[in-house]
Amino acid sequence: MGLADTAQKAAEKNLADRKKALDTATKAKPAADKAVKDAEAKLPPVEKKVKDAKDALAKRPEDGNLKKNVTNAENELQKLKDEVTKTKTALDAANRAIELAGKSVKTA
Repeated sequence: MGLADTAQKAAEKNLADRKKALDTATKAKPAADKAVKDAEAKLPPVEKKVKDAKDALAKRPEDGNLKKNVTNAENELQKLKDEVTKTKTALDAANRAIELAGKSVKTA
């Protein structure tokens, strides 16, 4: 009887741990969704900034300050694109964690 009780307790703890993992992953997903939306919302203004800088440079191609403005705007845009990629990766990880945790609870 002792071995069966021990096995039962271990199984119950295992199930509780899996449910906790599912709960944690489920709570992390809304934050990841928000991070993606926030990062994507920053893109259009910076894309416009790059376009405006390039348009200004096209009118005065010899102006070194305008060249610098284009470079700075393009660097800023690239940083934001990298941020979007990172947040999407985090969201994918959260979705995958939910999927795996859900499966592990079902099989526990």
